[in-house]
Amino acid sequence: MFNPEQLAFFNAVNAAILNPLPGQSKLFFLDGPGGSGKSFTYNGLLAYHRSQNRIALAVGSSGIAACILQKGKTAHSVFGIPLELRKDSTSSITVNSARAQLIRKASLIIWDEAPMHHNNGFYVVDRLLKDIMKSEEQYYFIFHS
Repeated sequence: MFNPEQLAFFNAVNAAILNPLPGQSKLFFLDGPGGSGKSFTYNGLLAYHRSQNRIALAVGSSGIAACILQKGKTAHSVFGIPLELRKDSTSSITVNSARAQLIRKASLIIWDEAPMHHNNGFYVVDRLLKDIMKSEEQYYFIFHS
């Protein structure tokens, strides 16, 4: 049911996850006007990976963005981002927690409307991933505006 552009994006993301190549991008940015099928593409990716018994996290910068994605949650909830953000803020998630374990096992994280999030939130997520993963190689972020 994907159009050619959606299918190309779907295939590129899956290739990066299922058959990673050295130097291949693991960060994807999908942009388009409202109604162009971004959420449909995201939900297709989420459904596909979950049907393969993989953990795929759906994250939104706002509650509305999170509601559009299958089983979506806010970035604050998923990553333990504090409401009052400073450049040196840290996540409320501990390295040995169940949530850290879930993030560690995820093969795909889709972050809807990521550019709408405060930049200090990305510092929190970066520190969290470095703490719980020791390596960011397993993570594939998809950002869009």
